[in-house]
Amino acid sequence: MSEEKKKRFKMPSALVILFFLMLFVTILTYFVPAGEFGTLTLETGQEVADPNQFQFVDANPVGFIGFWAAFPKGMVEAATVIAFTLIISGALEVIKQTGVIDIAIYRLSQRFADNGIWVIPILMFVLGTIATFIGTEELSMVYIPIILPLMISLGFDNLTATAVVILSTHIVGVMSSMTNPFNVGVSHEIAGLPMFSGLWLRGVLFIVLFFICVIYTMRYARSIHTDVEKATQEAIRIGAIKEDEGKQEVNDKMTSKQIGVGLVSIALFAVILALVIIQGWGMIEMAGAFVLLGVVAGLIGGMGGDRIVDGFVNGAIGVMSGSILIGVATGISVIMQEAKILDTIVYYFGNFLQSLPLLLSALAIFIFIALFAFFVPSGSGKAVVTMPIISPLARMVGLNQQVSVLAYVLGDGVAKPFYPTSGTFMATLDVSKVKWQDWAKFYLPLMAILAIVSIIFIIFAQFINYGPF
Repeated sequence: MSEEKKKRFKMPSALVILFFLMLFVTILTYFVPAGEFGTLTLETGQEVADPNQFQFVDANPVGFIGFWAAFPKGMVEAATVIAFTLIISGALEVIKQTGVIDIAIYRLSQRFADNGIWVIPILMFVLGTIATFIGTEELSMVYIPIILPLMISLGFDNLTATAVVILSTHIVGVMSSMTNPFNVGVSHEIAGLPMFSGLWLRGVLFIVLFFICVIYTMRYARSIHTDVEKATQEAIRIGAIKEDEGKQEVNDKMTSKQIGVGLVSIALFAVILALVIIQGWGMIEMAGAFVLLGVVAGLIGGMGGDRIVDGFVNGAIGVMSGSILIGVATGISVIMQEAKILDTIVYYFGNFLQSLPLLLSALAIFIFIALFAFFVPSGSGKAVVTMPIISPLARMVGLNQQVSVLAYVLGDGVAKPFYPTSGTFMATLDVSKVKWQDWAKFYLPLMAILAIVSIIFIIFAQFINYGPF
């Protein structure tokens, strides 16, 4: 009887999990005291929390209507990320309809037919490099429709494709964050450090994380590798790829138009990456540039206006459910902000930090940020809330500012690819048809390894007085 019940039990969908998490946080607002920091304006004009101005305020728990209103409010709050995701997915679909991506996938699958495992380090290096320089792990959701068919064509499964994307962007890229403007950039600005200083140690971190994640992913990929036909049928069964994707004939010869599309797409993408680093472009500017990229690629590929529009729409539809997940997950932060309990949590941590020895202070920042990421997954958003408090407290206890930023970045990176409150992460799982519990089983051992590596780097950084200060 108990075995039958076990067989009947089915883990809830991502949206159901998020619903109950929102309910849990709503209940939490009745027990955590409300409080708020004052604000101060940095030289750049950015408003951040003032660590010298905190006060408890009247309790403001979220009521029945407030709970339900958090769903649309989360969508509004995450509008930039959602628009960014929909537009880039649309642009990639336009490029895909020219046939360039299918041919590239076919050629790669033929080239690595006997050694498909070596595609993993190549892809992870490329995606990790993009992420470490410009951040935007949000791109992971739009990489999946390109990388998933390739991995299936090599005899791997959807979890392998997901691991390649999430580990390369969220871990290799964002945890090293060599010039990530949305993570290190904001933290350095608040801490008063030279922008992107201390690059050498984060470069070493990139290499270490790359090899750890590649070895871990390749080990899993080898254990589940099967023949292409079985991999394709399983992917079709779970809805990871469409039935026609597994059967369509692909001509490996590119036309002159397709060559033009490929060259222009690569060139414009490189320009976008450069402008993110040099000009500090955000998601809005990047999304606008991808609209241009999609239109130009479509015109060069011989697509008319209607086909280009259809491509954008179909691409957006492909990630629509994931975009909804981003909005719902953001609703959790909305609830905490409206109840004014986020600042209270940071305030209590600040008091705790002052009571710790120097070395334990750095490790406490790492652990606190890893836990706090459950409530505020956004790297830059978390920096604005926490770094104005952490930075002066670190100075008071004698902790190097650069070490405090490193602890922040590592804590933020190691936790987000696990928490179901991280909208981008959950959306990526949704697009690739990987269940959260399956990912958790895969990621938890690696998460423990990454936590140990992070602690070693933090201790080393403190030991060498990692600077500038």
